[in-house]
Amino acid sequence: MKVIQPVVINPDTMQAGHYQVQPDQDNLVVLPNGDNFMVYPLYVNVPEETGYATWDNGSTYPAETRVIHNHVIWYTQIGAGAGDEPGDEADPDNPIWINPLMTNPWRMFDHKVGTLTTNPDVIEFQITPGMPVDSIAFFEVDAASIQIVIFDAATGIIETRTAAPVLTDGITDWYQYFTKPIELLRDFVVTGLKQNTFYSLKVTISKPGGLASVGEVVLGRTFELGDSIQGSSVGIVDYSRKDRDAFGNWVIVPRTYSKRGEFDVLCDTDATGAILRFLSKFRATPAVFIGHPDLEATLIYGFYKEFDIILGGACKSEMSITVEGLTQ
Repeated sequence: MKVIQPVVINPDTMQAGHYQVQPDQDNLVVLPNGDNFMVYPLYVNVPEETGYATWDNGSTYPAETRVIHNHVIWYTQIGAGAGDEPGDEADPDNPIWINPLMTNPWRMFDHKVGTLTTNPDVIEFQITPGMPVDSIAFFEVDAASIQIVIFDAATGIIETRTAAPVLTDGITDWYQYFTKPIELLRDFVVTGLKQNTFYSLKVTISKPGGLASVGEVVLGRTFELGDSIQGSSVGIVDYSRKDRDAFGNWVIVPRTYSKRGEFDVLCDTDATGAILRFLSKFRATPAVFIGHPDLEATLIYGFYKEFDIILGGACKSEMSITVEGLTQ
């Protein structure tokens, strides 16, 4: 079992900074600055929404208005006066601006699996994370193919990976291959990427002729907890409301759900201290938990609720960890 330590990605990541080596302008978004070069650590091809006004400090807004402020869409049900800045409420218990939603390019980095970044044909982003990255996880993805290109400004392309998120479970012969309906993986992870602090990554999520979409993209370096063993279980927690009316009929209100898992892990006894320190750092930070990279059900983006390490012999110990995913 592994855990991806996520790289923090937000609009601030797009601030340009000095680059040590003159980069290949076909690969990186570069701004000349005298004899130096400036490079954006992050580029996203998805445009911002144009249907809402940008919040202005001197403007007033009537009830039921939406505005964009700092790449977030805000909604006011009661109206807002001049100077009422979204996200900076004088009375947090009675906010003027509610229901914050990241704009389209940033929803795939907003720690909410159920909000989608969408774009016709292709979603593409390019990032220089500034730290080693060996894995990228995709959640609620709808695409025909995904390509990951790792490159270095000085030496060019280091590695290219291409994946087709097609579900092959239950296909055991050619008849089923040609006749079984095509199903797509919604959640999957690519591991074992070549890593270096100065590498850049280009991720292309393609759906030619359709609408490419993804709920969350998480990239980072994996930490090994141990080997998942027999006895692990996975499922979901459903937040839909189900009530009977006065006549006994069911009234169902569909709502979101979250994945959950209880994993039994065999770990190295001499690594238990490192595991305890690592998990303590992520007690309030969402991370990607990988029970097995080839089993979609064991890929969960969320938090651990609790874990216990049962110290065993000199070589191996057992660990149990309960993970609950973010809502989908």
